[in-house]
Amino acid sequence: MAGGHRRIKGPEESQSPILYATPDQVLDVYTREYIPTRDPLRQRPAYMKVGQQSQATGSAYLESGDTKVVVSVFGPRQAEGREPPIGLEGRLVCDFRWAPFSAPGPRKSSGSKEEKEMSLALQEALLPAVQLQHYPRAQLEVSVLIMQDGGSALSAGITAASLALADAGVQMFDLVVGCGLALRSGPDPVWLLDPVLYEEKQAAVVLTVAFMPMSNQVSGLLGSGEGCAADLWAQGLRLGVEGCQILYPTMRSCLVRATRKRREAQIQAQAQRVEERDPTYQAHVRRVMAGNLGPLIEIQTQAQSVVEGDEDTQSMTEGDQAAQQLQPPPPLPVQQPLTKPYK
Repeated sequence: MAGGHRRIKGPEESQSPILYATPDQVLDVYTREYIPTRDPLRQRPAYMKVGQQSQATGSAYLESGDTKVVVSVFGPRQAEGREPPIGLEGRLVCDFRWAPFSAPGPRKSSGSKEEKEMSLALQEALLPAVQLQHYPRAQLEVSVLIMQDGGSALSAGITAASLALADAGVQMFDLVVGCGLALRSGPDPVWLLDPVLYEEKQAAVVLTVAFMPMSNQVSGLLGSGEGCAADLWAQGLRLGVEGCQILYPTMRSCLVRATRKRREAQIQAQAQRVEERDPTYQAHVRRVMAGNLGPLIEIQTQAQSVVEGDEDTQSMTEGDQAAQQLQPPPPLPVQQPLTKPYK
């Protein structure tokens, strides 16, 4: 079959996908962020953003190192399923999944045992923070998708799910922050905060802590691996709580920044609707909204008045004309009754 001249030819040298890569290449991907002499209390920088999905009620995106998570929240909607709602409280449904291209090596099957376990752990971590009593006979759906697994996937999913619930306007007692830990195997075990994927694979114990900072309560705890002494578990729990408290200000600033941006967009849309409805109120609305949007509207109003009007012939600005038009008319003079002398 002859090739078309309009087709773009492929590169002469190509690299096979990691799905079909050799074990040596897979090991290179695993050890991309691995530093043997790193600080055990080191946390990777995190990037958070909310409200990027218009189809969902609330959404969040979190990126920490090579770990990338997308969360969507739908609802509240009418409860579905065979199980009837218990009492007057709502229902929280969580779904935790890995993308087929999220991790190197063989692809994980959808609906596997590990995904069901992570979904249950996510639900248990978020339940103490959501006020389900305000959503009777309704359900909230939280969907977590791991786009790329670079380590600490469950803790990143818990943090992003809490941001998405707050972005959806769901009433909550507090935000939930997740933090992952890994216990390095060896004669001198040490807890590693925020482990990467290679550290999780080589660790003897993996621990995930879900913490509510303002309430000072642990909402979820999931550990797996070999058994160890109770002192080590207590030490890991304490380090996880400290890691959650470090990450909490970043979550709060992310929500505050998104709320301010959304409020400014609402004010601008409201001003535009009023201007389109009645052009005579244009200067008056801009003068009122300038107190909320800052000096930007004042500068635009001054520039528009200079361009449209002549400074020599125009004695009154558009704002004064609009204010004069809005003044009530003067009262009518009172007429004296006509009286006739009585005969």
